[in-house]
Amino acid sequence: MKSGLCIDTSNQPMSIALYKDDVMAAEMTINIKRNHSVQLMPNIEHLMNQVNLKPNELEQIVVAEGPGSFTGIRIGMTTAKTLAWSLNIPIKTVSSLELVASSLLYHNGLVSPFFDARRGNVYAGLYRVAEGHIERVEDDCNIEMTSWLEKVSHYNEKVLFVSPMVVHLRMK
Repeated sequence: MKSGLCIDTSNQPMSIALYKDDVMAAEMTINIKRNHSVQLMPNIEHLMNQVNLKPNELEQIVVAEGPGSFTGIRIGMTTAKTLAWSLNIPIKTVSSLELVASSLLYHNGLVSPFFDARRGNVYAGLYRVAEGHIERVEDDCNIEMTSWLEKVSHYNEKVLFVSPMVVHLRMK
């Protein structure tokens, strides 16, 4: 695909990216509590204007399927499906946790991205990253954080934990 739109509204940050001629052309992440339903379309339009890309030039839409905020996922999915249907282009879904793990493609080892799922639980996944490739080791799940830590400890190797909530954790 030569051009596409990527959307992630599954958690508090809202991210949008455009690629054109197989190159990242523009991206935007807003990491403040705002209403994604009000912000998403105007920001898509703004980015498309910035890179001089017309809707009919899009060839694919990629949208984060969660885990995360149910409302946020619905907003992203509805927008992606509506655009894909009206433009008659394919839509692809990706795990929000895998997207986070993918940002560490040149780390070698286990990566565990996680998001706050409230009440002591997290949405978490475990991926093996090596030489620019990513492989799912444990399925994404909603689990108590202490249970997740116990589960990944059985791998007997270092795990890189990645999360916007890492600053709120205390390691013992």
